[in-house]
Amino acid sequence: MTKYDFTTVVKRVDSSKWNRMLELNPEIDPDVIPLSVADMEFVLAPEIRRGLQDYLDYAVLGYSQPSSAYLAAVQNWMQERHDFAVSAEQIVPISGIVPALYQAVQSFTEPGDGVIVMSPVYYPFFMAIENSGRRIENCPLFLHDGRYCMDLELLDQMTAGTKNKLLLFCSPHNPAGRVWERQELEGLAEITLKNELIVVSDEIHHDLVLPGHHHIVFQTLSPELAQRVITCTAPSKTFNIAGMAVSNMVIANSELREKFSRQLVRTGFRGSTILSYKACELAYKYCADWLDELIIVIKRNEELVRDFFARHCPEVNIVPLEGTYLLWVDLNSWGMTISEQDAFLEQEAQFITNHGHIFGSGGEGFERINLALPTAALSAQLERLHAAMHKRGLC
Repeated sequence: MTKYDFTTVVKRVDSSKWNRMLELNPEIDPDVIPLSVADMEFVLAPEIRRGLQDYLDYAVLGYSQPSSAYLAAVQNWMQERHDFAVSAEQIVPISGIVPALYQAVQSFTEPGDGVIVMSPVYYPFFMAIENSGRRIENCPLFLHDGRYCMDLELLDQMTAGTKNKLLLFCSPHNPAGRVWERQELEGLAEITLKNELIVVSDEIHHDLVLPGHHHIVFQTLSPELAQRVITCTAPSKTFNIAGMAVSNMVIANSELREKFSRQLVRTGFRGSTILSYKACELAYKYCADWLDELIIVIKRNEELVRDFFARHCPEVNIVPLEGTYLLWVDLNSWGMTISEQDAFLEQEAQFITNHGHIFGSGGEGFERINLALPTAALSAQLERLHAAMHKRGLC
C-alpha cells in the first residue's frame, strides 16, 4: 500500500524543460512528456505543499536569513540519512549548486588556472570553468565491465606539482549514475591530500541511491580530508523543489569558508529566500517516507526502460543505474551522426532527452533519460519511440 501519489500526470506551467521541448519541436504532440532536464513530473509531496500553505497564513515575506529550525533540519537530515555530522556554522546557504560552482571556481583559482573535471559530466561544470576565465582540464572516466571508473593514475599526474589544484567532482555521478564505492573514494582522498587539492564535491543526488548501493559523503572519510572539501548539498533534486532555489554548501575549513563567503559578497549573492528556507525545512523534517516511495518508482521505471530495449533493440547498452534518476543509454549501435541522432529523437520519435554530447567527451552517441515520471506516462513515451524505431528499421 503506497501513501503518496506517483501516478498523476501533472500539467506543468512555466516549466523551462517543457518550454525548451516546444522550442526544439513546435509541432510536438500534446501528450509528449520531456525526459530531459532533471526535475520530476510528480505531484509535490503534500507535506511541503500544505506546510507552505499554512506558513503563508502568517508569514511576512520580507528579507530573511536561515532560521534555527531550518539549520537544525539540514543538520538532522545529514546526520540521520548520511551519517554526516555538520555544525550550523559550516553551512553556507546559496540559491543553487550551479551558482555555487561558479563561486567556488572564482574563490579558489585565478584566471587562466586549470580546473579538473571527469567527463562525461554535468555540463554546467564546463560552463562554470570557461565563463570564469579558467581552463578545463579533463581527467575522463573510463568504462570497465560496463561501469564507469575514475582514472586515478591520470589524476595523480595531472595534479602533481603546482598545477590544477581544483577538482569539480560529481557524487553520485551525473550522467553516469555511479555511486562511488569506499575504495574508489579512498583513492581519490589519497591524491587530494598528497597533491593538496581542493575538491568541490557536488553531492546533490546523494539521497537518490538505488537499493544495493550506499552513498558515502566524500569529506567524511577523514578529518584531514574534510579540510580540503566543499560539499554541495540541496533538497532540490530529492524533493523536486529546484524552483525554490535553495542549496547548502558544507565547508568545514574556516579559511575556505571565509574565502567562499567573501566571493559571495563581492558578487552580490544572498543566500536564498524565506519560502525557500521553509520548503527545505519541511522536506527534511517530514518527507523521508515520500523519498523512500520515490526510489521504488525510479527502480521500476529503470527496469521498464531496460526491458524495452532488451526486447526491441538488444544491441543498445544501458549503463547500470546506481544513483540519481537519470539513465545513461548508449545508442552508438544505431550508427547515426550526432546531428542525425538528435533530429531523429526530437523530430521523428518525439522522444525528448538530454543528448550525451552536451556532457563532454565520452558522451557522444549516448542519451540521458529522466526516469522521474509516472510509470504509465514513461511507457507511453517508449511506445512512441518504438513506432519511430520500427519505421526507421532500428528494431
